[in-house]
Amino acid sequence: MENLQLSEFVKIVFETSKTHGYKFGYYNYCPLSKDGTKLLSHKLDFEGRMPTENDVVELGFFNMETKEWHRLALTKVFNWQQGAMLQWMGPDYDSRVIFNDWDGQKYISRIVNIRTKEEKTIPAAIYGVHPSGDSAISLRFERSFYTRAYSYAWASNEHIWNKNIVDEDGIIHIDLNSGEVTEILSIRDILKFDFEEANPEVKHWVEHIMLNPEGTNFAFFHRYSSGKSHRTRCVFSDFQGNILGQHKGKQFDRLSHFGWNTKGEYALFVYFENKLNTMLNQKKRKKALFSLLLKAYRTLLKPFVPKKVVKSVSAKNRAAYILSSTHNLDKQRILNIDLGDKDGHPSFSKCGRFLLTDTYADENNFRNLVIHDLQLNQTYILGKFNSHFNNCGWRADLHPRFSWDEQKVIVDVNLEGVTQVMVLDISGLWLSLNEK
Repeated sequence: MENLQLSEFVKIVFETSKTHGYKFGYYNYCPLSKDGTKLLSHKLDFEGRMPTENDVVELGFFNMETKEWHRLALTKVFNWQQGAMLQWMGPDYDSRVIFNDWDGQKYISRIVNIRTKEEKTIPAAIYGVHPSGDSAISLRFERSFYTRAYSYAWASNEHIWNKNIVDEDGIIHIDLNSGEVTEILSIRDILKFDFEEANPEVKHWVEHIMLNPEGTNFAFFHRYSSGKSHRTRCVFSDFQGNILGQHKGKQFDRLSHFGWNTKGEYALFVYFENKLNTMLNQKKRKKALFSLLLKAYRTLLKPFVPKKVVKSVSAKNRAAYILSSTHNLDKQRILNIDLGDKDGHPSFSKCGRFLLTDTYADENNFRNLVIHDLQLNQTYILGKFNSHFNNCGWRADLHPRFSWDEQKVIVDVNLEGVTQVMVLDISGLWLSLNEK
């Protein structure tokens, strides 16, 4: 089987070389400049392992016409999922880039103007930049090092940040003009909102902050754990720290990746807890006893239980994308995407009709690139990409993103052991849909 299979409507218009690894980062930022002439990327000298505090990563962009690489800066912080949070800044998304770094004492961010070569240092690491380019929101990356959140190898002040509940943890606002940093929400504020399990023996933290397209409010994950597994709340807030609500689901549903649509609508991937596990969890037994019961069931009883009985105590949909809106959190729609229960990274076209996503690797180590038409309830598989690394921290998720004109999709891939960035022309798909 070939390591790459593309739909007839898709063609590769650019791919980075294999002389070095190249990677952009997360799925909710576009690496192409708004005029489509420059492609941002991290340039890597290592593969197949986690970054260390001694690694330095080069940042720059490709000229899309000449294929020439332009080095912009170096950074001491990088993770395989989000890179250094490298991204274009508004409002033009063409002249300035921002990324995170370490100054020897703390996490910071740097702004580089690629035209004037002017550089500016911001005294905090950023997560998401407002469309205006004047401000950003972020979390405390020092805390991320001690949770399952995507972190950097540099860490400091363990006595402060490595606790179950860290009072300094939370979500911050960064003025990118003045450098002023102010708190929007503390972890204590978050725990006070509609939450009954603020147990001091449970670890709590913040992850995955995403501004909505209008830049008026944001979503974030409040995650908490007392062991290897964790649970998640998806919470919505404005920039004044007023919590607007949270995604509504069953108590033991597991929430995964999130993507904003327009006007408050969003998609969220949900693993539905089956009824048997919910019943067992609600007993609130000790973990050791629960594990013993589960092992006994699987070994002694499950082989003899009719499939109809198993099905009757399972949720109708084991996992799926939920479409909902912050304006009406009670109204939810399950999206029937033709890829079973494969988790992915969702984003939307500007018109809101099309959801772009990917999947984790299947049984043959292939990741799928997908567009789903919400109006016609139809799924289009744009491509299948072999995944060289799986089930590890240095895997290459596709993390698909639309170009600004939505005629292209940009993905990170690792087909044969070297991470690459690919730009795919999908205009053929739009033409085929217009002909129907």
